[in-house]
Amino acid sequence: MTFRSIWVALTSVLFVLPVLTFAQGISLNLVHDAQGIITTTAQGMTQDRQGFLWLGTGQGLFRYDGRTFVAYKHDAEVNSLSLDHIENIAADSAGFIWIAPFYHGLDRLDPITGVFTHYSHEKNNPNSLGCDTVNALLTDHSGT
Repeated sequence: MTFRSIWVALTSVLFVLPVLTFAQGISLNLVHDAQGIITTTAQGMTQDRQGFLWLGTGQGLFRYDGRTFVAYKHDAEVNSLSLDHIENIAADSAGFIWIAPFYHGLDRLDPITGVFTHYSHEKNNPNSLGCDTVNALLTDHSGT
């Protein structure tokens, strides 16, 4: 293969690739606080089986439907997140949202009922979490 052939191939790719990408109809929209989000940083992100996008931030959990955000915040008076600072998040095949608050164990949200279940380390309970630090949340190929 000659230098000229390589040059023609590379030049063709450089000019055709942007056209193909444009043809896919991909668009990005700026999301701002008027839509209900109060932060610019997400530590974790997942999409549930309903198509909602869930963001774990330093200011709570946010559900995004493509237009607006719904905020889930810690409130000591009601069933809620155990802490607003969220490190990791995952959605499972049963529809639950799993949340790892910063050094506060593990929370599970049932999006249908809005009920949070808290899991934490209990010193005298061998069936509890080994510690309250959860570094990652993963689901396998089946979603569990």
